[in-house]
Amino acid sequence: MKRQSFSLLLLGIVATILFANPVKVDAHPKNLNLTPEQKTQWEEIRAQSKAQMQNILTPEQQQQFQTLTSQGQRPHRAMKQLNLSEEQKTQMREIMHSSREQMANILTEEQREQFRQQMQMRGRRSQVGVPSDWRRTEVRSQE
Repeated sequence: MKRQSFSLLLLGIVATILFANPVKVDAHPKNLNLTPEQKTQWEEIRAQSKAQMQNILTPEQQQQFQTLTSQGQRPHRAMKQLNLSEEQKTQMREIMHSSREQMANILTEEQREQFRQQMQMRGRRSQVGVPSDWRRTEVRSQE
């Protein structure tokens, strides 16, 4: 259950990272002290996930997402407005699960723990814009 909950939380967060406007430079989690090799691997995973997620969206959804984010809307709120089908949501979850595992595999145990803590803090702050079926059950029940 924790693994699934973490995956769902990560979906919202990684969507924010992946679909953020190009102006955003810092795509790595803060305070993890990633090595240059880890940064390269992280970027490769991120780029691969971004491409896979964009391929799930219809051209109309891609355009709508681009329009919303260029107007200053946060990516996770923009995603909520795309009216994703259940199939699209499932595909997004699968990509995020795979991406999360790949990212965790490049981190040391200490970095993984720091990353988990950062994700939990971000998740609690960003629950408002995440579709209800993507939210972590534990976080939702605490609110």
